[in-house]
Formats: sequence, C-alpha cells, structure tokens
Amino acid sequence: NAQKAWQELDEMLSAFDVVGTVSRFDETLLLAADLVGLPVLTYKYNRPNQKGGYRGTNADICPDREACAALIRELAPRDHRMWAKYSAAFEARLAALGPAFARRVAGFKSAVKRAQPAWEVAPRAQTICRYHPETGPRARELAFPNLRCPVGEAGGKPLCQHFYAHRLFECPWQYVPNSSLTDPLGCWRPSSGFL
Repeated sequence: NAQKAWQELDEMLSAFDVVGTVSRFDETLLLAADLVGLPVLTYKYNRPNQKGGYRGTNADICPDREACAALIRELAPRDHRMWAKYSAAFEARLAALGPAFARRVAGFKSAVKRAQPAWEVAPRAQTICRYHPETGPRARELAFPNLRCPVGEAGGKPLCQHFYAHRLFECPWQYVPNSSLTDPLGCWRPSSGFL
C-alpha cells in the first residue's frame, strides 16, 4: 500500500549521510566528497538543451508552473512528499553550515566553470569515468606499476588492485600519468576501450 511504500522509502533515505537534490548538485557533491574523499570533483556540464535533443525551456514544457506542480502532486504523490521532506532538510543543513560552506560552494562553481573549456578539446565525449565490467586483479592493466594508489602502507597496492578489479566505473585518476604525452588529459589509460 502507499503508506508502506512511503515508509520503506523514507527509512532507506534516512539511512544515508547525504541526501541532496539536483538543484543543489554542487553542494551535494561537496558534502559527499567531505565524507568519502572523492579525488576529482570537477565535471562537464550536461544540459539537455545544449545537446542534440530537446532545445526548449522549462517554460515551453510547463507555462503554468502552479498547474504543473498540482499535476505532479496528483500523479506522483510519493515523489512529491519525498522532495518536500528531503529538500527542506537539505536546505536546513546548508543553512547550518553557514557562510564558510557557501564560500566553498561559490569557489567550486567557479572551478567547474573554468574547467569547461577543457571538455571542448577532449578527445572523446566521455573523458572522466567510463562504465567498465568487472575484471580480475591479474589483468595486465592492473599491474602494480600502472596503479596510482592513495594507500601508502605495504598492503595498499593489493587493496587498490582488488578495488579497481571489481569496480563498475573506470576513471583516469586511477592510473599513473601518461609519459608518452599522447593524451591531452595527461592520464595513462588501458588500451582496451578507453583510448
């Protein structure tokens, strides 16, 4: 029933340390990075109206915002309830973090904006992370000399090797710098499917 479905969703979301919103993507990303230490945060803008698909605006789709909001509440009450609860909680969290965090967000937004020209000259559209099926730790690409591992202890390289072997995404920062200077992004990449 609807109440049980809401309760399950609410319990699941409440278990996460960060539940952000798309409209506050940069803030969400910074909070997640603070928790888990993401090494690369800048990203390419992915705006549908700047791609080959739909080029209209929100106003074209929904000229009467109030009518659209009422329709969403009617057709997707659980989604609307979730948004109301978690977006309000996220806004309160951001307010509690104060001006220092707001300055970090502003600085991050500037860094992301400055990074955009690099995407225009990238050799392929997908340049940060690529979906990659699991592989074994003995794969040639995962040999110790090819790995950049942030864990310095003796067991660090094997730990990184196993982590990368069982990942679903492959990212340039996982590898050592490219010494051949053939990659304008400056990262060595495996030869299978990522050059």
